[in-house]
Amino acid sequence: MSRLSSSSSNLVFGGEEVSDEIVAQVLNSKVKVSLTFNNQEWIEVPNFKYHNISITHIAYVEAFAEEVETEEAKQKLWLAEEIIQQAPEESTEEEVKKWEEDKDKKIADEKDAVENTAKRIGARMYIYGQSFIKAGDNLKLRFRLEAKTLDVSPIFKNSEKLA
Repeated sequence: MSRLSSSSSNLVFGGEEVSDEIVAQVLNSKVKVSLTFNNQEWIEVPNFKYHNISITHIAYVEAFAEEVETEEAKQKLWLAEEIIQQAPEESTEEEVKKWEEDKDKKIADEKDAVENTAKRIGARMYIYGQSFIKAGDNLKLRFRLEAKTLDVSPIFKNSEKLA
């Protein structure tokens, strides 16, 4: 179920219940917006598109680019985009199942490490999810501890991973 289909859909569709197909249509198209101050003259506002991002988990970065010799090369690699990891195409169904099981175990281990292991300030992290977009400095992550907040611009790795 998408985020738009709950309270947001009531706002977008004037309080009406809508089908998942209509919600999907809205998420995949641009929304036209107009603004009025007197209910007579309408000002066109630039179109926008919903970005239905979801986050599955975060993970600490372990042993990043140890094989790379220079800090400059490591930094270049850190900033570079990556391909989305998938099972090899020529894999059998059994190999794909094993690959997915290994991936699920790795995710569980990463979640456990984040929940149970303290790290120093500045530790590198990955954010995994779906539908991330390359938005430059417009994409922000907010870390919050009690009243303290820190906004950072993540590094876009691919549509399923930020750093």
